[in-house]
Amino acid sequence: VQIRHLHLSTIVPFPVTVVLNAASSSKHGVITMENHLINGGVGSATAEVLAEYAVGKRLIRLGVPNCYAHGASRDYLVAEYGFDKFSLIKAIEELCHKKLIIADQDEEKQKQVAVDALSVSVDRPEDL
Repeated sequence: VQIRHLHLSTIVPFPVTVVLNAASSSKHGVITMENHLINGGVGSATAEVLAEYAVGKRLIRLGVPNCYAHGASRDYLVAEYGFDKFSLIKAIEELCHKKLIIADQDEEKQKQVAVDALSVSVDRPEDL
């Protein structure tokens, strides 16, 4: 499994070319993850770009669904609304149609992903 991470510090101006290049070169598709509403956010902007440029890649959007979120701790909320590390692993598995190896460790039951060949590159549009 190869993962490419794009850090978007702002949605305006949206880095269309960067997103297009990343999506076009992906084997399975794109996952967006944001710590706020998925409607009108990075996932929506990415969906628009994929549609407008006819990039036939699957898109999975992680973030707060279109609802009134209740108050709680950060850890609780990211797990509750499905954009914690475990939700990301699940989305990767769904996108790749491949079960990743998850191992429980320690008394805290922390999980680590064991992937045969994991390569990560970071593109920061503001640095381009």
